[in-house]
Amino acid sequence: MLTRSRNVLLSVVAGALLVGPQARADDFGCQVLLCLSNPRGNPTSSECAAVLAKLWRHLAKPWASMPTCQLVGGEAGAPQSSRAVEVYDPFDPCPTGMHPELGWVSLSPEEEPRYSGPDQGSTFSGVAPRACVANWVGSYTRREFGTFAGYEVRIYDRIVWQAPQPPRAIDVYVDGVFQQRVRW
Repeated sequence: MLTRSRNVLLSVVAGALLVGPQARADDFGCQVLLCLSNPRGNPTSSECAAVLAKLWRHLAKPWASMPTCQLVGGEAGAPQSSRAVEVYDPFDPCPTGMHPELGWVSLSPEEEPRYSGPDQGSTFSGVAPRACVANWVGSYTRREFGTFAGYEVRIYDRIVWQAPQPPRAIDVYVDGVFQQRVRW
């Protein structure tokens, strides 16, 4: 389904790329959406490199907004909910079936717990690595030696650690389904 929707989007937007000087004013937004939806990540064609260079210049302006793509209504199967949304987030979305967790996490009581959240071992602008977790197994209180102080450690069966990145990004949706995050 997603492949069919993406193919419809590609054919609609490819037509906009080929029109040339007679193109409508909103074609730039459609060109941006096509180039950002490249599943290989960075653009590989010279046309996309030029479109995205223009986008980065546009977004660098104060109060600039993300260009939109008005797909022609009434075309059978046209993915009307395909869009690109500017976000400010130092992390990528968690993998499917996982969610972000803040606090102390571990895979077992025997493993050294790690902190997921701000201000603990920061690596990018005061942001520590983030844990994406799945399937909570349990928790325990870890006591500091010689004190009564302790903290809760949550145990999960899967943990994926994400390093923070520059936070300016664009989320690409095709037929209403998140496809990828492109950083700039």
